[in-house]
Order: sequence, then structure tokens, then C-alpha cells
Amino acid sequence: MPAFEASPPKPRRRAPSPWLILLGLILGSVVLAPWIAAYDPLAQLADGLSPLGAPLPPSAHHWLGTDELGRDVLSRVLHGGRLSLLIAAAATSLAGILGVGCGMVAGYAAGRVDNLLMRATEIVMAFPLLLLAIALASVLPPGPISVVITLGVVGWTSLARVVRGTVLQVREQEFVEASRAVGAGHIRILLQHIWPNVRPLALTLLALKLADMLLLEAALGFLGLGVPPPTPTWGSLVGEARAYFYHAPWLGLPAGAAIFLTVLAVNMLAERATAASRR
Repeated sequence: MPAFEASPPKPRRRAPSPWLILLGLILGSVVLAPWIAAYDPLAQLADGLSPLGAPLPPSAHHWLGTDELGRDVLSRVLHGGRLSLLIAAAATSLAGILGVGCGMVAGYAAGRVDNLLMRATEIVMAFPLLLLAIALASVLPPGPISVVITLGVVGWTSLARVVRGTVLQVREQEFVEASRAVGAGHIRILLQHIWPNVRPLALTLLALKLADMLLLEAALGFLGLGVPPPTPTWGSLVGEARAYFYHAPWLGLPAGAAIFLTVLAVNMLAERATAASRR
């Protein structure tokens, strides 16, 4: 009788993370906002207020109710999420360029360059993050670009310090010394040898920084220092709902829940990626 070899067991497919599904649903909702939202987020609807001029509670026509000016809350939350996430992503990119670039140069150059860049980093870190953001937002002209610049300028320091520490370890490895010995230039060493070893950590830090930027953008919007009205963002929607919290809680709760769930999902995914990279 011929011998039959048992086929190896098929690897089990891992179920997608519930946090990834949640984040995908949030991103899909805000990206498809023009097609999902039934109303213009800036339009004051003729039937958007009660006969007494009060906001309308959630109903079949307005799933999340209307605000104090008769605008559809669901439309404003979806469109506001698009702008909030776009600002957070752009600010994270700017902070990443500044922080990762500064950390790599400081860690690789060492000496006076390292000392100068780290002292500048510590000066920025000496100021409370939110207070520094408020100060910058107060002097810059209002608008999305100013918010991105504000968040990027105040959010790069932690990235720089962590990346610098990693580069200090990598630059002493034998393959870096071998590259120097064969005459490789500094730019080549940084891009071909240092950066590939820093990249996994940097990407994880940027994911965590995205959550921080979303919270900071929401804080500025809540304080009235973010994107000027009537353009909605999640933070400004929560800020506008303060006066109606007891009488019309549906005004601020959806945007607040969106901020909470998005930050939670991003943080959990970043923590999961960090744990996987350590295995």
C-alpha cells in the first residue's frame, strides 16, 4: 500500500480587529459624507426648528436632530469629521517631518549639532502643549492651514527625542561602520541604513501622534481657536453645544462620541502594532 503523507494544516485566518473595523466605518462615513448626508451642513432648514425656535430632537427626518440654527446635526458631524481628520493627518505629517528629521540628524551627527537640536527641543517641550497651541493659534490668521501649522509646530518634540535615541543605537552598529569605511556619504547612510531601522518605530509613533493631534484640534475648536464658523469640525460642534447641553444634548454628544471612538480605535491599533513588533 502506498504511504500517504498528511497535508500540513492550513493556517487559520485571523479575524480582523474590531478596532480596525470601527476605524474603517468612521473613515468610510466621513469620506462618503457628501453621499450619506441628506442635507447641506451649512443650510438653515425651513423646518429645522420647532414653533418656539428650539432645536429639533432626533427623528426619522433628522436622525441626530437639528442644531440651534436649524441645521442637520448628522450632516454637520459627517462633514466636520472630514475636516477634523484631514487637519489631524496633515498636522501629523508635518510633525513627523520635523520630529523624525530632527531626531535622525541629531542622533547621527551627535556633538554640537545634537546638543543644539536637543536644547531647542527641550525649550519647546518646556511650554505646556495646549497653552503653546493656544498662543500660536491666537496670532495666526484663522483657517485650516493655520491649525495644521499650529499642531505640527507644537507636536514634533516627542518624536524627535524618541527617534534620536534609536538612531544613537543604530549608528554604532557594524553595518553602519562598514558603510563609512567604504566611503558612503552621510545622506546615503541615513536613508539606506538608519531610516529602515527607525521606520517601524516612527510609524507607530505617528499613529499615536495622529490621535493626539485629533484631540488637540478638537480642543482648539472647542475653545473657538480652530477653523472659524460656520465650517463644522468635531471640536467646534462640541463647543457650540455647550449652551444647550441640558436642553438639547443631541447637539454635542455625536461629535464627542466620534472623537472618543476615533482616538480609542487609533490608539488600540497602534498599541497592537507595537506589541506585534516586539515579538
